[in-house]
Amino acid sequence: YTKVMEDTKNSDFPATIGSESVNFHLWTMHNFRDGGRCNLMNFAGPNSTTDDYMIINYDCNPVLRSLYDSLDYNPLSNEHLLRRKFPAEKIRFGHNDKIHTDSLITKTYLKFYEGYINKIPGKEVLVTLDMTFKSQETPFYGSVIIQIFGKKHKLLDFTAIPLNRIKTLWDGSKHNFKYSLKTKPLPDNCVSMRVFLWNIFNQPYSISDGEVSAFYYR
Repeated sequence: YTKVMEDTKNSDFPATIGSESVNFHLWTMHNFRDGGRCNLMNFAGPNSTTDDYMIINYDCNPVLRSLYDSLDYNPLSNEHLLRRKFPAEKIRFGHNDKIHTDSLITKTYLKFYEGYINKIPGKEVLVTLDMTFKSQETPFYGSVIIQIFGKKHKLLDFTAIPLNRIKTLWDGSKHNFKYSLKTKPLPDNCVSMRVFLWNIFNQPYSISDGEVSAFYYR
């Protein structure tokens, strides 16, 4: 965690981190203790090649050696900390820069973006979020969720950012919610996607200067 944060200290947006699920909880703990400055981990299987950084067995995919440099190695787990030599190319296909509430609200669901993805099956989608989030609740129990739908609005997959696992207090400082979230490769029968906030216990919150963008990796 420390190596990634030092390596990205001048970045405008937190890097994407991929690994197998066994590392998720440890990474989340370090990030929480550090004030939630980095993204939560994405799931990265042996064929994943798009994350900025990966913690993975270098030998599981020969392609990784041509795309990533090794920054560190853990002999106990046989895992390397990898940094991509060049960012993976991505194309923006969705955007919404009008995310805000007029005041404190307790709305259970607040939609950020919805659009079609039927032309990009098999692609990984990256959603970036940049907003000012405020709530006096400690912690605020809510999640930003990406849902993937098929025909007849059948839910095929979802992924989430739980806000209470990033930090305890969202104090409303400018652009204090600046994170990204990546999907697994989209299923062949995907049709549309939705990004929204789920306020689990209807706690009061406000959002200003909110912006969301959706990209797919080439």
